[in-house]
Amino acid sequence: MTELARHGDLEIDVSPRFERWMQRVHRVAGVLGLLLVLAAILGLFGEGPLAHATASSANGSLQVDYDRFIRTEASSGFQVSLQKGSGATNIAVSNDFFNSASINSITPQPSSETVLPDRVVFTIAQHPPAQIQITITPQKIGAHRVTIYSHGTSVSFTQFTYP
Repeated sequence: MTELARHGDLEIDVSPRFERWMQRVHRVAGVLGLLLVLAAILGLFGEGPLAHATASSANGSLQVDYDRFIRTEASSGFQVSLQKGSGATNIAVSNDFFNSASINSITPQPSSETVLPDRVVFTIAQHPPAQIQITITPQKIGAHRVTIYSHGTSVSFTQFTYP
């Protein structure tokens, strides 16, 4: 029910119910805005403490540094660190990964590539501790699981791709 209130020379309708509803809308919008700013500061949309992560194998011989949040069609990558092995070393990437992204480059350049039913194996000449940089371009939006294999051990991690 509205009431006519007098404000100076004006008579205007006042709806207490509508006023309470608008106060709630403003409060919710303020909280959502604050949460959005906090998420951005933490790195949910790019740089920040939540943006980068490291996954390691149980024995520590294989480690992957990666970005948790990436964008479609934007070049990104991850760095694989190997603590053992020398000379020709095999490093493999799960086939599931290739359904959501493509590999642009691998540094150092692999001497060979072998496609297996569940993974693609790259043979790379390296001496421990070795750093292998894999540059990718995500193709699909969503959460994507990646598994890296080397020397009988594996590391799995999840990347989320934004539009």
